[in-house]
Amino acid sequence: MARKFSNKKRGSSLRIPKPLLLLIAEGRNVTETQYFSHFNRQQASFVVKVITSGSATDPGSMLKTLERYWDEHDMSFEKGDRCFVVLDLDCDETKAHLIEHLKAQSLIARFAVSNPCFEVWFLLHFRYTTHEYTNGTELIRDLQEFIPDYQKTTDVVEALSGRLDFAMENGAKLEEHYRKLLCRWPSNECNPRTDVPEIIRELMNMENASN
Repeated sequence: MARKFSNKKRGSSLRIPKPLLLLIAEGRNVTETQYFSHFNRQQASFVVKVITSGSATDPGSMLKTLERYWDEHDMSFEKGDRCFVVLDLDCDETKAHLIEHLKAQSLIARFAVSNPCFEVWFLLHFRYTTHEYTNGTELIRDLQEFIPDYQKTTDVVEALSGRLDFAMENGAKLEEHYRKLLCRWPSNECNPRTDVPEIIRELMNMENASN
């Protein structure tokens, strides 16, 4: 059953005045937080906030944390707010089925899934690939061809500078590749694949809406 949200009035001190793009990342993940925080410095028309689920890394707990933040901070689509659960599929078909179930339940959240891991988005800044990965470690080794010192705590924004359009094109090509193969998503049938371009498009929409 879809979750219902309260209509309780809250003080304006709880509400960020600009439209808010709310993201929740797995655990205490630094990678996504560092990457998306840079959009706050580049744009003035909206705010990007990344929260984490602490030690709770399962998709259900992440969704509950996100929905609670949305409710407590008086967020709404009418105010221009948007939210995503950002997570790795880790080549896990059981996790894929759970995400499908949660997507059908939530009234507010969209899911930005990467398979096997978020770093596929970084790799697409440098090359298009349909190579199937057995795990995230293998993909990161390919990424290190372009960012040799990459680790999970590395701030990659400078290394990716000027490559966003290329990455978006590659992301779209991957989506079309799996669409032609009639592959279900989220699923390990799509490996590699990422929904991060959907977040980038939402950021662009929020910017355009303020102009």
